[in-house]
Amino acid sequence: MCSTALCLQLSGSNKGENMDAPLQDCTIKEQHGVVRFLWAEGVKPVEIHHCMLAQYGQSTMSQQKVCEWVERFKLSRTRVTDEGRSGRPSTSHTQDHIDRADAMIREDRQITVSEVAAHLDTSYGSAYAILHDDLGYRKVCAQWVPKELTVVHKRQCMQVATQFVRWYEEDPSILQRTVTGNETWVHHYDPESKR
Repeated sequence: MCSTALCLQLSGSNKGENMDAPLQDCTIKEQHGVVRFLWAEGVKPVEIHHCMLAQYGQSTMSQQKVCEWVERFKLSRTRVTDEGRSGRPSTSHTQDHIDRADAMIREDRQITVSEVAAHLDTSYGSAYAILHDDLGYRKVCAQWVPKELTVVHKRQCMQVATQFVRWYEEDPSILQRTVTGNETWVHHYDPESKR
Protein backbone atom coordinates (compact mmCIF):
# COMPACT_ATOMS: atom_id res chain seq x y z
CA MET A 1 0.00 0.00 0.00
CA CYS A 2 1.33 3.47 -0.86
CA SER A 3 2.47 5.45 2.17
CA THR A 4 0.20 8.36 1.19
CA ALA A 5 -2.87 6.15 1.19
CA LEU A 6 -1.74 4.51 4.41
CA CYS A 7 -1.17 7.89 6.04
CA LEU A 8 -4.56 9.19 4.97
CA GLN A 9 -6.22 5.97 6.11
CA LEU A 10 -4.55 6.24 9.54
CA SER A 11 -5.42 9.88 10.03
CA GLY A 12 -8.99 9.26 8.87
CA SER A 13 -9.47 6.17 11.02
CA ASN A 14 -9.08 8.05 14.30
CA LYS A 15 -11.55 10.82 13.46
CA GLY A 16 -14.52 10.81 15.76
CA GLU A 17 -12.95 8.17 18.01
CA ASN A 18 -11.70 9.03 21.44
CA MET A 19 -8.68 6.73 21.39
CA ASP A 20 -5.23 7.49 22.71
CA ALA A 21 -2.57 7.77 20.05
CA PRO A 22 -0.62 4.50 19.96
CA LEU A 23 2.82 6.13 19.70
CA GLN A 24 2.61 8.93 22.27
CA ASP A 25 6.11 8.19 23.55
CA CYS A 26 8.36 9.21 20.69
CA THR A 27 11.48 11.23 20.07
CA ILE A 28 11.84 14.32 17.94
CA LYS A 29 14.37 12.47 15.78
CA GLU A 30 11.76 9.79 15.12
CA GLN A 31 9.25 12.42 14.01
CA HIS A 32 11.85 14.09 11.78
CA GLY A 33 12.49 10.71 10.16
CA VAL A 34 8.77 10.23 9.52
CA VAL A 35 8.56 13.71 7.99
CA ARG A 36 11.51 12.93 5.72
CA PHE A 37 10.06 9.57 4.65
CA LEU A 38 6.56 10.88 3.91
CA TRP A 39 7.95 13.96 2.13
CA ALA A 40 10.05 11.64 -0.07
CA GLU A 41 6.80 9.77 -0.88
CA GLY A 42 5.26 13.06 -2.08
CA VAL A 43 2.93 13.70 0.85
CA LYS A 44 2.14 17.37 1.51
CA PRO A 45 3.25 18.86 4.86
CA VAL A 46 -0.33 19.40 6.07
CA GLU A 47 -1.18 15.75 5.37
CA ILE A 48 2.07 14.66 7.06
CA HIS A 49 1.05 16.59 10.17
CA HIS A 50 -2.45 15.04 10.18
CA CYS A 51 -0.95 11.57 9.80
CA MET A 52 1.53 12.15 12.64
CA LEU A 53 -1.19 13.65 14.83
CA ALA A 54 -3.21 10.46 14.48
CA GLN A 55 -0.27 8.34 15.63
CA TYR A 56 1.63 10.55 18.07
CA GLY A 57 -1.26 12.52 19.60
CA GLN A 58 -0.28 15.49 21.75
CA SER A 59 3.44 14.72 21.40
CA THR A 60 3.32 15.61 17.70
CA MET A 61 5.42 18.54 16.56
CA SER A 62 3.46 21.54 15.31
CA GLN A 63 2.36 21.88 11.70
CA GLN A 64 4.73 24.84 11.33
CA LYS A 65 7.67 22.67 12.43
CA VAL A 66 6.66 19.97 9.95
CA CYS A 67 6.66 22.59 7.17
CA GLU A 68 10.07 23.87 8.30
CA TRP A 69 11.55 20.37 8.22
CA VAL A 70 10.07 19.68 4.78
CA GLU A 71 11.77 22.87 3.55
CA ARG A 72 15.07 21.69 5.05
CA PHE A 73 14.75 18.34 3.29
CA LYS A 74 13.94 20.14 0.02
CA LEU A 75 17.28 21.94 0.39
CA SER A 76 19.10 18.56 0.27
CA ARG A 77 19.32 18.03 4.01
CA THR A 78 19.66 14.36 4.91
CA ARG A 79 20.20 14.38 8.68
CA VAL A 80 17.20 14.30 11.01
CA THR A 81 19.07 15.71 14.02
CA ASP A 82 19.41 19.39 14.80
CA GLU A 83 22.61 21.02 13.65
CA GLY A 84 25.05 22.43 16.18
CA ARG A 85 24.69 26.17 16.56
CA SER A 86 27.51 28.62 16.25
CA GLY A 87 28.44 31.03 18.98
CA ARG A 88 29.43 30.50 22.54
CA PRO A 89 27.01 29.27 25.19
CA SER A 90 25.35 31.75 27.50
CA THR A 91 27.46 32.44 30.57
CA SER A 92 24.92 34.59 32.39
CA HIS A 93 22.56 31.82 33.50
CA THR A 94 25.02 29.91 35.64
CA GLN A 95 24.16 28.50 39.04
CA ASP A 96 26.75 30.85 40.55
CA HIS A 97 24.95 33.91 39.14
CA ILE A 98 21.58 32.59 40.29
CA ASP A 99 22.90 31.98 43.83
CA ARG A 100 24.58 35.40 43.97
CA ALA A 101 21.41 37.16 42.76
CA ASP A 102 19.34 35.31 45.35
CA ALA A 103 21.79 36.33 48.09
CA MET A 104 21.62 39.99 46.94
CA ILE A 105 17.83 39.99 47.09
CA ARG A 106 17.74 38.35 50.51
CA GLU A 107 20.19 40.98 51.75
CA ASP A 108 18.35 43.96 50.23
CA ARG A 109 14.77 43.41 49.06
CA GLN A 110 14.67 46.84 47.40
CA ILE A 111 17.58 46.21 45.06
CA THR A 112 16.90 47.03 41.41
CA VAL A 113 17.43 44.84 38.37
CA SER A 114 20.06 47.30 37.13
CA GLU A 115 22.03 46.95 40.36
CA VAL A 116 21.87 43.14 40.16
CA ALA A 117 23.03 43.31 36.53
CA ALA A 118 25.94 45.56 37.52
CA HIS A 119 27.00 43.24 40.38
CA LEU A 120 26.77 40.15 38.18
CA ASP A 121 28.34 41.91 35.19
CA THR A 122 25.50 40.78 32.89
CA SER A 123 22.91 42.54 30.78
CA TYR A 124 19.69 43.92 32.21
CA GLY A 125 17.67 41.26 30.37
CA SER A 126 19.78 38.41 31.75
CA ALA A 127 19.53 39.77 35.28
CA TYR A 128 15.76 40.15 34.92
CA ALA A 129 15.46 36.58 33.59
CA ILE A 130 17.45 35.26 36.56
CA LEU A 131 15.30 37.15 39.06
CA HIS A 132 11.95 36.54 37.42
CA ASP A 133 12.24 33.17 35.66
CA ASP A 134 14.94 31.29 37.57
CA LEU A 135 14.31 32.56 41.10
CA GLY A 136 10.58 33.28 40.73
CA TYR A 137 10.67 36.79 42.24
CA ARG A 138 8.52 39.74 41.28
CA LYS A 139 8.29 43.34 42.45
CA VAL A 140 5.54 44.19 44.92
CA CYS A 141 5.62 47.64 46.49
CA ALA A 142 9.23 48.08 45.27
CA GLN A 143 10.40 44.89 47.00
CA TRP A 144 11.22 41.50 45.52
CA VAL A 145 9.01 38.77 46.95
CA PRO A 146 8.59 35.12 45.98
CA LYS A 147 5.60 34.31 43.78
CA GLU A 148 4.45 31.33 45.84
CA LEU A 149 2.03 31.71 48.69
CA THR A 150 3.28 30.62 52.07
CA VAL A 151 1.31 28.25 54.30
CA VAL A 152 0.20 31.25 56.38
CA HIS A 153 -1.08 33.09 53.29
CA LYS A 154 -2.96 29.99 52.11
CA ARG A 155 -4.51 29.57 55.55
CA GLN A 156 -5.57 33.25 55.62
CA CYS A 157 -7.15 32.92 52.16
CA MET A 158 -9.04 29.85 53.30
CA GLN A 159 -10.29 31.57 56.46
CA VAL A 160 -11.49 34.63 54.54
CA ALA A 161 -13.23 32.45 51.93
CA THR A 162 -14.91 30.36 54.63
CA GLN A 163 -16.08 33.51 56.44
CA PHE A 164 -17.50 34.89 53.21
CA VAL A 165 -19.41 31.65 52.54
CA ARG A 166 -20.90 31.86 56.05
CA TRP A 167 -21.97 35.46 55.44
CA TYR A 168 -23.51 34.48 52.11
CA GLU A 169 -25.47 31.65 53.72
CA GLU A 170 -26.83 34.10 56.29
CA ASP A 171 -27.62 36.88 53.81
CA PRO A 172 -27.45 36.17 50.02
CA SER A 173 -27.80 39.89 49.25
CA ILE A 174 -24.23 40.36 50.46
CA LEU A 175 -23.05 39.94 46.87
CA GLN A 176 -24.70 43.24 45.96
CA ARG A 177 -22.65 45.03 48.63
CA THR A 178 -19.30 43.34 47.95
CA VAL A 179 -16.40 44.93 46.12
CA THR A 180 -13.64 42.55 45.09
CA GLY A 181 -10.08 43.28 44.12
CA ASN A 182 -6.83 41.71 43.13
CA GLU A 183 -3.28 42.55 44.09
CA THR A 184 -3.12 44.88 41.08
CA TRP A 185 -4.40 48.37 41.79
CA VAL A 186 -5.06 50.80 38.96
CA HIS A 187 -5.45 54.50 39.65
CA HIS A 188 -7.91 56.14 37.30
CA TYR A 189 -7.01 59.71 36.50
CA ASP A 190 -9.09 61.76 34.11
CA PRO A 191 -7.25 65.02 33.46
CA GLU A 192 -9.32 68.14 33.10
CA SER A 193 -9.64 69.70 29.69
CA LYS A 194 -7.43 72.73 28.98
CA ARG A 195 -10.41 74.58 27.54
